[in-house]
Amino acid sequence: MQAAAPDTYTPIGDAVDNASNLASASTASAHEKTPLIAIPAPTDPSPAQRSFPRLLEEPAGPDIDVHNRFGFQAFFDDITNLQSGTVPVSLFIAAVIGVLCGVAAFLYYTMLEFFLEFLWKTLPEQLAESFPMWLPCFHWVWIPIVGMICAILVGVSIKVMGFPGDLAYTVKCVHKMGYVPIGHAPAMVASSQLSILGGGSLGPEAPLVAICASIAGWVSIYLFKQKYKNVVRKHTLCGMACALAAFFGVPLGGSLFALEINSRLGYEYFEHALEAIFSGVTCLVVFRGMAGLPIGPIYFFTPETLKDSSAKLVCIGAILGLVGAGIAAIFAHGHWAVVKKLDQFNISSDPLKLSIFGGVGVVTLGLLIPQTFFWGEFEMQTIGSLSPASSLPHIWPTSGLNGFEITGFTTAFIVGVAKLIAISFTVAGGYRGGFIFPFFAAGAAFGRAICFLFPSIPPVVAILSVAAGINVAITRTALATPLILAGLAGEVNATSPVLAASLCAVFATYYMVCTPFLSSARRTISTFLLNLATNVALIISFAPFFNSTYSLSFSLSKAVKRSSNLSCILTHSWVSGERRTRARKLSMSFHPRVVQTSRVPRFLIVWLAKLLACTEPTPMCLVITAG
Repeated sequence: MQAAAPDTYTPIGDAVDNASNLASASTASAHEKTPLIAIPAPTDPSPAQRSFPRLLEEPAGPDIDVHNRFGFQAFFDDITNLQSGTVPVSLFIAAVIGVLCGVAAFLYYTMLEFFLEFLWKTLPEQLAESFPMWLPCFHWVWIPIVGMICAILVGVSIKVMGFPGDLAYTVKCVHKMGYVPIGHAPAMVASSQLSILGGGSLGPEAPLVAICASIAGWVSIYLFKQKYKNVVRKHTLCGMACALAAFFGVPLGGSLFALEINSRLGYEYFEHALEAIFSGVTCLVVFRGMAGLPIGPIYFFTPETLKDSSAKLVCIGAILGLVGAGIAAIFAHGHWAVVKKLDQFNISSDPLKLSIFGGVGVVTLGLLIPQTFFWGEFEMQTIGSLSPASSLPHIWPTSGLNGFEITGFTTAFIVGVAKLIAISFTVAGGYRGGFIFPFFAAGAAFGRAICFLFPSIPPVVAILSVAAGINVAITRTALATPLILAGLAGEVNATSPVLAASLCAVFATYYMVCTPFLSSARRTISTFLLNLATNVALIISFAPFFNSTYSLSFSLSKAVKRSSNLSCILTHSWVSGERRTRARKLSMSFHPRVVQTSRVPRFLIVWLAKLLACTEPTPMCLVITAG
């Protein structure tokens, strides 16, 4: 494809008025990733945050053909000329981005670990020793004190520093501009650190993605003077890959996650995969080397690893993936109910009120069920291995208010549900962070609950498959998630069942994600199946009560009536003195803009008419016209 003329510029900053508009803008293409969790943007960014550079519209990259360059002379020319787009230059820029992002990730991690250690271990233990009158039975008051202070500071930081962005905003920037404005990085650092320190169920992964993406875009534009949008987008994706590869400690899975999260199904910018993975590996080496962290598994759910897999385990993994997808769909509806209530109380536009609301929910759940506190990266080991609450690494006191422990199916299920509720409160409260590990932790709880019901299922398969199903249904990362989970658990033989779970979840929930996700995604495949099954069951149940009529009405349960609207158009014809009813069409509307039409057999319409004839009228009517 020909490059754009040198004087053909796209005023990128004119595409949107401010960051909040960008976060809710329409998708850039048919395969563009939809926003995952829409966090309200209560304040407009400062003018400095909206100072977008002007990039050339050139979607195919530089004119040089890197696929037809062979021999030492070509290599020497590329090294000498340093032309943009050549392999040596691309690898050099990717390495620079990896090093800088590794340093940034190390600084973020060091600051977070210092404050976690200070607020949740050093300080409360010193206070307990200094004030003996503070009896151990009242140590639990430390949780709401620190949690609510951090919640208030989250709202204050957003009010003072402006809109910090989120993962949905980062993805939008990648599609529309090719980079993330670096002016959002300070606000993201402050709000995300406070969100995590307050025990919110969001982790550091999404803030690191936004921060490293903004650094990579800045390096591309201002340090290496790149002017083509596609090239800058490539470097921004390298930064995103750096963040996830370093954070997860699984370079291939983390890098692919950064690429896969930009599309609802598969990879949209697959041509940048190798350079992004190279940059991710570089960042992993820098970050883990500086932090002194090992590169290896962190979860050991059972004393022994899974010896081998089988076709049976793959099928079980697929089924458990569907279970996880169903849990994710229910979570989406529940979260929408929370957001809708916030809109009714008119507090969605005030970040301070939102953060207080989220803090109350998060702290309450943390007091009652301490396993739900924090983002779940380390709590997942306690949940998955059924360890006592005393092994929880961050919260103090670990017993919470009542010493909750996982002892069986009921308690494990309660932990899973409570973790999802904590995620909903955290997101609805305007906290900033990533929801990957929180969903993993919830999946571990549900997986353990399933193992109590079906002891023959290996715990590793149950935990990882359900966790993959929930996460994939939300993030649409069907290929990266199995690699990350298998790598973190050190379970290579569990890769096949977990991959089957991810694939089943991503296809089963393909139509679940709307735009924007969780704020207007009211219609899902699960709703469709529920409504269809309910309608058919009611039709069959009321079949004996048929009465001939031309104007009929029907009513269903309140829950079904809120989620679907069923209308039929029938025509009657008289042939040889005998009336025949033929169905012309049956349309089910699950959204004002989406109408599905299909032919319906005569017997189904007869059953439907029998149902409608015996129910009281409602505004939802079926009209039969004689022809």
